[in-house]
Amino acid sequence: MVLQKIQYCTHLYKRKLCINFLMVCILQKIVDIVNRIIGLFIVKLTKKDINDLNATNGQ
Repeated sequence: MVLQKIQYCTHLYKRKLCINFLMVCILQKIVDIVNRIIGLFIVKLTKKDINDLNATNGQ
């Protein structure tokens, strides 16, 4: 009975570790995607600013 309990606990613990690992992986993916989107957004904004500056300088 005790052995079964220990096995069950280790099983739960392993499952918890696995779930935590998956959560970390998912979080990292989300962070990567968000960073990429922010990066693209910043590039677009800076390009727009540069174009605006060029337009005002050209006049």
